[in-house]
Order: sequence, then structure tokens, then C-alpha cells
Amino acid sequence: MLFFKKKFPNDEVGNALSNLYNSGVNFKVKQTVHFFINVNDKDCGFKILESLKQKGLEGKLVENNKIYKIIYSKHMLLEYEELVNIQSILNKISNPLGGLSDFWELKK
Repeated sequence: MLFFKKKFPNDEVGNALSNLYNSGVNFKVKQTVHFFINVNDKDCGFKILESLKQKGLEGKLVENNKIYKIIYSKHMLLEYEELVNIQSILNKISNPLGGLSDFWELKK
């Protein structure tokens, strides 16, 4: 039986997907992906949460040592184009309000 190595684009998202694939993550099963948005402060976070909600996206504001982040989670297949698209959407919503999309990870 032949196994074919899955190919991903040579960028940050592609490299992360390649590492997940090589570590045995099943790409045919939906995974819960957490997307992170760095925010300046709590007020900025609440404004971004409201903008996300207006777009039909639910997030959660978390604080750790006075550093604030929004976590947006989605149960999805690990598809390069979809991951890049979601990051782009999160940046378009959060950047004007002082936020910055800061990559993603699988739910542990």
C-alpha cells in the first residue's frame, strides 16, 4: 500500500497544518479550532466581541496577567483556505478596533 504525503503551502498556516498532519491528526474529522485575537485592553475586547456578534460570530474575552485575548472557536475540517479566510475575517473585524488576529490552535 502506498501512502502519499499531503502537501500544504509554504507559509505559516501551511507549515502548521503540515506539522499536524505529520503528527497523525486526522484531517477527515472535524476538529475544534481556537482562533486568537490580541486586544489592547478590556474595553477594546468588548468592542471587538460586539462586532463579532454582529457578524454572527461568538467569542470569549480572557485575561491572563493583564494581557487580554479573544478566543473564537469553530468546529471545522482543517482546510488551509478556510483557516486563512477565518483569520482574514477576524483581522478585518478586529484591526480597526485595536485588535490583531494571532493565529490558531487545536482544542486540547
